[in-house]
Amino acid sequence: MRVLMAIPNLNGGGAERMAIGLAARLNRSDIEARLFVHERWGDLIDAVDPTLHVTYQHEGPYRRRDLVSDLVGHVKEAKDADIIIGANEGRAAFTSLISAKVHRKPLLLWVHNDWTRFSKAVSWRQRLVLQSYSRADVIVACSKGAADAFESLVPATNGKIRTIYNGIALDHVRRKAQAPLPQQYEAIFNGSVVLAAARLDHQKGLDYLVSAHATLLGRGVAHQLVILGTGPLRDALQEQALNHGVGGSVHFLGFQENPFRFIARSSVFCLSSRFEGLPLVIAEAFACGAAVVAADCPSGPAELLEGGKYGVLVEPENADRLADGLEKVLSNEQVRRRLQQLSRQRAEAFDLSSTTLAWIDLLREVEQRSPRNVTKA
Repeated sequence: MRVLMAIPNLNGGGAERMAIGLAARLNRSDIEARLFVHERWGDLIDAVDPTLHVTYQHEGPYRRRDLVSDLVGHVKEAKDADIIIGANEGRAAFTSLISAKVHRKPLLLWVHNDWTRFSKAVSWRQRLVLQSYSRADVIVACSKGAADAFESLVPATNGKIRTIYNGIALDHVRRKAQAPLPQQYEAIFNGSVVLAAARLDHQKGLDYLVSAHATLLGRGVAHQLVILGTGPLRDALQEQALNHGVGGSVHFLGFQENPFRFIARSSVFCLSSRFEGLPLVIAEAFACGAAVVAADCPSGPAELLEGGKYGVLVEPENADRLADGLEKVLSNEQVRRRLQQLSRQRAEAFDLSSTTLAWIDLLREVEQRSPRNVTKA
């Protein structure tokens, strides 16, 4: 079976990491997986398995005039595929849909966000593409919350949505977490550290985290705040920290090829998002043995933490409640150690091996019921 998976770029998001990881795992089975990437651009270029066949349509970031070329290239690349997967919402889903219809191939589309919220933050073109998801053979949602949200937004997809939790390469993450910190950052981690790893944009709610950090320092809870990642709001967040008088205790360390060694040495891992789908970074924090505090945003954190069993859930978009949750862990070593132990246990549920098996079963099911196989039978 030959599968073609499309993503827009390799710009470091959880969806992109999941796509390249799954494609590599599928290739180790009896499935030949290939990647079609619209733009050769992003932090994850070097993370792609060298044995994976990848076609890049363009160099550098997306320009709107590239869309026609992306579509033509995708249609050409899809000719020999048995199944086509649009692994990201938006352009990748659109070109996958057209390619599948041109060649009359089965189409799977992957949903990574709670679109009842995300649809308000994207262009009308992306919202229009969502309505075309009803033409897919199967829609895979990364969480139950994301599945329910998408079905409420696009009722015509009723009955086509499957939930397969995203997974992580558990052994790989644990091995990377044991690596030493770069020497220039060791001093930051000599005391208590709250750490976040996210794209620096509106969705991730890091403005609330900076405010919560300032509140905690005002309460006398000594700690440093470390933020890993890049994005358009870096300057605004740095300015916010300065305005709160905490510029010296907020550390923006940018993209890190191995974020796990930082997460493993943090006192608390924090997710402050306004909305998600299934924030895979929480599963990675579990694997690193970190205590987790997360905003109970739609959707994903409550599923990952099982309603608070495996971490502290707080009201989203509320800096004071976030500060309360962080203080609960920072100020109580017993609570922190208990959560660290629970994290290590919970990580087992998100091993990529289980995710891969679920995808293999689904792909075989879709292949068997495709018109070509039905005709042969």
